[in-house]
Amino acid sequence: MKKLPIITAAFMLAAISAQAEKPEETPDNIQIPEQYLEIDKGCQNSDIYQYNSCLKEALFKIMSATLTEEQIDDLKSQLAGIEQEVDTAEPDYDNPQVKTAEGNESKIKEMRAESMNLIWKRILIETLNSLNAVTAGQNA
Repeated sequence: MKKLPIITAAFMLAAISAQAEKPEETPDNIQIPEQYLEIDKGCQNSDIYQYNSCLKEALFKIMSATLTEEQIDDLKSQLAGIEQEVDTAEPDYDNPQVKTAEGNESKIKEMRAESMNLIWKRILIETLNSLNAVTAGQNA
């Protein structure tokens, strides 16, 4: 899939690296906040589209407490751009997993939704970590 440069802008909303309470380490050293685990557990669904919708709603609920309405509208616009890029990205048919979906539009669509699911998760984690860092800084 093509690169998603716009995602950098979404991650820059509150670009402060932080450690959450009781973090879990991941292979690329990202801290997973407890709040994210609760959100993800509540959103998990066998329907990837409903799962994505729930994650998106959770992000906007979190952001509505910290951003102005104008900033929320800007964020929605940026995220709509990301969703559009993912929806129209050309699959990498050199990848053996993707090669099996070649010619199967519904399978390609599902793979794109799974990619968007990972993006929603990453944005939520980064956002929560940033908010936790701000809160920790204010309490210090």
